[in-house]
Amino acid sequence: MRLESLATLLALGLAGPVIADPTEDARFISKISYSDGIIDATFETLGPMIVDGVKYQLGAQNVTISDTDRYFTIFLEGFRGVFAERMRGEFEPVLRERFSDEELAGIADFFRSPAGRRYAAEMPELMRAGAAVGERVGGMAGIDAAPRIAARMEEEGITITGADGQEISPLKWMRGY
Repeated sequence: MRLESLATLLALGLAGPVIADPTEDARFISKISYSDGIIDATFETLGPMIVDGVKYQLGAQNVTISDTDRYFTIFLEGFRGVFAERMRGEFEPVLRERFSDEELAGIADFFRSPAGRRYAAEMPELMRAGAAVGERVGGMAGIDAAPRIAARMEEEGITITGADGQEISPLKWMRGY
C-alpha cells in the first residue's frame, strides 16, 4: 500500500480509532456520561424520591428538623457533589472492564466528533424528556397491567388485607378500592 493511501485512510478514519491511553479514554467517557448537566437532570428526576426516602427515615426515627425545606436543599446540594465525584471515579473501571481498549478509543472518538459533542450536549435534555415520557408511559402501563398483576397474585396466593382485617381483591386494591 502506498504511503498516500495509508495517509488517506487514516485521515478518513477508516483505519479505526487511534488507541491513545485507555485509562484517559475511560476517564473522558465517564466525565461525559456523568457531566454536571446529566447529574443535574438526574437529581431533578430522582431528587423528590431521595427526599421522600429521607423523610421516611426521619419519621421512623421520630426526628424533627426546624426548617425541612432548607435542610433538603442543603442535603441535596451536598449529596449531589459527592455523588457526582464518586460516580465519575467508580464508572471508569466499569468502562475498562466492559470495553476493549479499541472500543474505548472509538467511543471517545465519537464523543470528540461534532455528532458526539452534540449528543453529549443534548443528553441532559434527552434525560429530562425521557423521564417525562417514562412517567406518562409508566402510569398508563400500571393501569393496563393491573389485571395481569392481580391475576398472578391470585394464582400465587398473595392476599391483601385492609386495616379492617378484611381481604381485598388485588385488582380492587390496585385501583384504589
